[in-house]
Amino acid sequence: MIANSSSPRLKFPWAAGIIAEQLTLAELPRNVAPEGAFQKIDDNLLGRVALARIMPREPIIESHLVPIGWGEGLYAVVPEGYRAMTVRFDDVIGVSGFIMPGTMVDVVVVIEPGNNNAESERIVKIVLQKIKVLASGPNIKPENEKEAERVQVVTVQVTPEQAEKLALASTEGKLQLICVTR
Repeated sequence: MIANSSSPRLKFPWAAGIIAEQLTLAELPRNVAPEGAFQKIDDNLLGRVALARIMPREPIIESHLVPIGWGEGLYAVVPEGYRAMTVRFDDVIGVSGFIMPGTMVDVVVVIEPGNNNAESERIVKIVLQKIKVLASGPNIKPENEKEAERVQVVTVQVTPEQAEKLALASTEGKLQLICVTR
């Protein structure tokens, strides 16, 4: 069975093609190996793109990968029926790598009242819930997971209807992200 290499310097780069050096052959009894696990390193595996992080020594199965021929980059990881939408946020801080590609987030809009009345209160509303971050700034993969990176744009995976809500919210107020647990 083929698994992700245990070497930390050969991590699977998210949204990039798999190379042979990232793989290792692991022997498992047939009753333990997951159904659909790749058994050999060949063209059915090399160059394919992982849909999400594959952990060291984790067996690689077909459902981990985008279909053959889809290529690399955001196009390869955006499922059918979804869109990749880049939105400006107020200095999103990916503290300890929390807001990075693959993170699930809620989007909140903060709207300041326009009448300059001191008694008016801000309006705070959750616009979208549990949407996937595809890119943080220009990166579709974290460059250094140990340091927080200050970015002002984040690309998220949304449906066309969610894209409309997000576009409207971005013109009405300031957007913020909240990291969501699984």
